[in-house]
Amino acid sequence: MPLSSHQFTTWVRTTILDVDHVQGKGAWIAVMRFRAFATLTFAVNVAYMVYFWGLLPATGPVGRYNNAIGWVHCICAAGVTVLWVLANHIRQTPSPRPALVQLAQLLLSGWILAFGIALTVMDQWVGSNTTNYVMISLFVGMLALLRPLVATAVFAVAYGVLHQALALTQADPAMLAMARSHSFSGTVMSLAASIVMWRQFATATVLRRQLIESNHNLEKKQQELSYLATHDPLTGLRNRRAFLLEAEHELSRALRYPCETGVLVADLDHFKQINDNHGHPAGDAVLRHFAQLLKAQLRESDIPARLGGEEFIVLLPGTGTEGTAVVAEKIRQALEAAPVVHGGQSIGITVSIGVSCLPAHSACTIEALYGRADQALYVAKTGGRNRVVQLEPPATPRPTT
Repeated sequence: MPLSSHQFTTWVRTTILDVDHVQGKGAWIAVMRFRAFATLTFAVNVAYMVYFWGLLPATGPVGRYNNAIGWVHCICAAGVTVLWVLANHIRQTPSPRPALVQLAQLLLSGWILAFGIALTVMDQWVGSNTTNYVMISLFVGMLALLRPLVATAVFAVAYGVLHQALALTQADPAMLAMARSHSFSGTVMSLAASIVMWRQFATATVLRRQLIESNHNLEKKQQELSYLATHDPLTGLRNRRAFLLEAEHELSRALRYPCETGVLVADLDHFKQINDNHGHPAGDAVLRHFAQLLKAQLRESDIPARLGGEEFIVLLPGTGTEGTAVVAEKIRQALEAAPVVHGGQSIGITVSIGVSCLPAHSACTIEALYGRADQALYVAKTGGRNRVVQLEPPATPRPTT
């Protein structure tokens, strides 16, 4: 099935993001790898300088070779030191610019290849050895994590420079041809190794990123499911199950640390008529409106919930009889004064509220406390609605020891 233009654009955008992510991460890792090897490289350079300048003959054809090799290692050590400072700066910068990291990656790769080229060119004075270039280019291919196109350009330039420079020190045509042939083979192998390492790294990086995203999405879904298991999706309030669990916990705490606990049960008046006259979407808007108004009148410590339909309940920890009645009356008055506007129509709403309060030093289940508040609600409904009625629950005094 052919891709639509939108699907193709999305695929291109995703691919570019993946490549940019992999390239940025690869450049950072490559710079840190070279930084780790810089100390060893510097030590080797110094050791070779001491060996070729201090322990080997300094005159004649061999002396010229020894002197040249010493200078190659000296220049390499100086360059490695400068590049180590750059790599260390990148490491210590919290958010280094991607362009700087990629530039450092290219400079380090190019400098090490230049070192291999210089050694190989000097070696032609005493033979046709190209091992130094082959080994160093393989080292770069395996550690630099260059993108295939970039790696192709880097190794092509490196071989082009070496191809021309070999003629400066190798006078024997046969030896020159052999050195160029071996160098070309080493370049191809190094490029192949670079591409393989890049592909492995890119695949692992993309898969790791996808795994992180999948885990994040899974965690988000789990949080959503957990929320839906404890909350009413329409109003965002706790559902009955979550309310009962939290209420039992609060009542247990009130028993350990004696304090009063209030409960109010609210039922929207004539809610069925709202659904019948204005439609169920209007009824949903009314429920959401009341839930928002309810939360606006409560403290952070209060526990509001939707029991089902148009019935709501609130637990008020540390609130006595008078305080619970005051909160209930505030809710009733606020709702009466704030009609819902839906579909261009203003829908007036009232609420009946039953209140019950558990005194301090008393034991009572949430079912009993809720049952008493529900009885008070019934009295409010049968007494004309849009009112607050309070009944005290049957409470058992807390035993004293």
